[in-house]
Amino acid sequence: MTRKNWIGVDWGITNLRAYLMDTNGQICDQRVSSKGMMHCGNTPFADVLDDLVSDWSGDGRPPVLMCGMIGSRQGWHETAYVPCPVDHNGLRDAIEPVPGADGCFMVPGISCRDDRGHWDVMRSEETQIFGLLSLLDAPAGDRVVCLPGTHTKWVSLSGSGLRHFETAMTGEIFSVLCGSSILGTLMTDRNP
Repeated sequence: MTRKNWIGVDWGITNLRAYLMDTNGQICDQRVSSKGMMHCGNTPFADVLDDLVSDWSGDGRPPVLMCGMIGSRQGWHETAYVPCPVDHNGLRDAIEPVPGADGCFMVPGISCRDDRGHWDVMRSEETQIFGLLSLLDAPAGDRVVCLPGTHTKWVSLSGSGLRHFETAMTGEIFSVLCGSSILGTLMTDRNP
């Protein structure tokens, strides 16, 4: 039998995704819920998480590592953004325990400033990016990664670190055009 090592959680605004991981970093089981942080109602976040993963506990729940909007001001426990540039060690060192939730930890988001002094932020995409970096054969040179979505992220990588990123509102603008404009009535296929 595989020993369960930890639970990884990506808890966004609209969805909650949980992954039961083994000691080798392989996914043993996974769950998806529509109980994103804005859809929990009056139910405490701890109860929402327990409802989703309580049967994974066995002899005691393994540690839980959470990322996403659940770490925002409106979430369970706000974590400060780590500024760019940052590598995985800098992100790891900024992980915080969730007060009052033994064994639960929060990965912070990342912030950066553009040449004009405007701030940009991300929460959860940073874990996807560092996961991608861990899959690459060797960190080499500069790379650009696109993470499409409601708020698409264009990320500049350098070696094994995240150097800079920019957010493009393309997914949200597409949704608004589909649902609230005359252009939406002309679209036959509204899936990008």
